[in-house]
Amino acid sequence: MSDKNKKYTIVVGVVVLIGVFFFVKRKQTATRRLASESSVVAVPEKSNKSKSLSRGSAANDNRSDTAGVIQRQQRMIEAGFTRAPLIIDDKGAHFNVHVKIKKTCTWGDLDLIHAELAANSGGRLLLTLEPLVPGGEFKAIAQPITYANLAAGFDHSFNFPPLKSTVSVGIFLCSDNGQGDSCTGKKVEDINEAYKAVISPRQLDNGKLSAVSKPPFRVYFFQHVLLAPESADIQVGTKFDDSGYKKITSVLTKELGSSGSAQASTQRVRDLNQKVTSIPVASSPSDLSLVLSLKDQAEACPKMMSKPVRMPPIPPKGFEPVRPPGERYYRVPTSVK
Repeated sequence: MSDKNKKYTIVVGVVVLIGVFFFVKRKQTATRRLASESSVVAVPEKSNKSKSLSRGSAANDNRSDTAGVIQRQQRMIEAGFTRAPLIIDDKGAHFNVHVKIKKTCTWGDLDLIHAELAANSGGRLLLTLEPLVPGGEFKAIAQPITYANLAAGFDHSFNFPPLKSTVSVGIFLCSDNGQGDSCTGKKVEDINEAYKAVISPRQLDNGKLSAVSKPPFRVYFFQHVLLAPESADIQVGTKFDDSGYKKITSVLTKELGSSGSAQASTQRVRDLNQKVTSIPVASSPSDLSLVLSLKDQAEACPKMMSKPVRMPPIPPKGFEPVRPPGERYYRVPTSVK
C-alpha cells in the first residue's frame, strides 16, 4: 500500500471515530433530556393527586360539620328552643330584649305587680339575666326599673364579656327591697294564687275592705336561655310534659358538657315554668320581645263592657212618660185628646 493510500485510510478512520463519538454523545443527551422531562411531568401529576385527596377530605369535613349543625338544630327545636339575637363586637357580647305589654280582658301580670309594689314600701323591680345554677363564669346582670317604665314598655341590652363556654341562664323580672342585684332567692309560687291573695277583696267586721298585707318579694316573669360563645337560644315554650323535660335535659347535657349541671338546670326550669307561668316570648334572630299582661277591657275586649243604660228624656209639661219601649218616650195624655 502506498503512502498516499495509508494517509487516506487514517483520515477516513478518524472521521468515522469522530462521527461515532458525536452520535453516542447526542443519544446520551437526548436520553437525559427525556428523563428530565419525564420527571418534570411526574411531579405535577403527583401534586394534583395530593390536591384532589385534600379537597375530598375537606368536603367530607364540611359535610360532617353541616350534618352536626342540622342535628343540633333539630334537638333544640324538639326541646322548645329558638334562636335569639346575640351581638358580639369589639366591646363584648350584647343580649337585647324588648319588653311590651299585652292588654287582656282579665287581670294580668302588671295588675299584680302594681298592687304588690304599692303594699311594699321601698320595693322596686329588677330585670335580670342570671345563671340558673349559681357558680361558673357568668355572673348575674341586674337592671332596676320603675313600674312606669314597665307599663310603658322599653328596650334593654344586657352587656357582658364574651363567653368561653355555654351557660344556662334565665331572664327574670322580680321585686326587690332595693338592695339586691339578683332574683335568686325571691319567692316562686303560683301567680294565680298570689293574685287571689292580693287582689281579691276581704272584709273587716265593720264591712270595709281590709288593707293588703305586705307581700313577699317574688318572681313575676321567667324565660330560659342558652348562651353560647357565638349564639343564643331561648326556650319559647313554657309547658312541657315529662318527655319534654327529658329532651331539655338531653340538650343541656350536650351543650353544657355536664350531666349534673344539666339536671339541676332542668329542675329549676320545671319549677319556674309550672309556678310563674309566663307568657311565651316572641323571638327571632333579630328581635326578642318579653310579653307582660295588663287588664284593659275597654281596649282588649270592648264587647265585654256593659253598655250604658239609656234613660228616657224628661217629658214636657202636660205629657206623661211611656214606660214600654218605643220610638217615643212620652205621649199626649188621653184627657188632651
